[in-house]
Amino acid sequence: MPTTRKFIFNKNPRVTSLYTIRSSNILGTIWKYLGRYKSVKYTKSVLTPQLIRNSTLVNKKAEQIAFTIRQAEDFFLSAREGDISIKPLLAYYGILGLAKCLIISGDNPYTLEATQLDYDDH
Repeated sequence: MPTTRKFIFNKNPRVTSLYTIRSSNILGTIWKYLGRYKSVKYTKSVLTPQLIRNSTLVNKKAEQIAFTIRQAEDFFLSAREGDISIKPLLAYYGILGLAKCLIISGDNPYTLEATQLDYDDH
């Protein structure tokens, strides 16, 4: 007979609501937070200490992240206001843009122009 570990439910975890957004306009608050990255100057200041091996790409990556954040926000706003038949596609493109931002922000040689993936680094 398999044994199960004794589970104790933690009613007061230390990280409770650490990343909780407390706002009546949650989407607006999220886009205000992400809106900081629409500034190339701010994005460059965040990327500079993170990019070590590919520090020569900081300016290009900061510009592309700022552009992609703006574009993703536009897709999400269009999805909220658009017809039901197009909402899923617009939301998909918004999420795709945010995923591109995550990939570009890493210490890797990838930019929006990159076409060849180097699988040896992964």
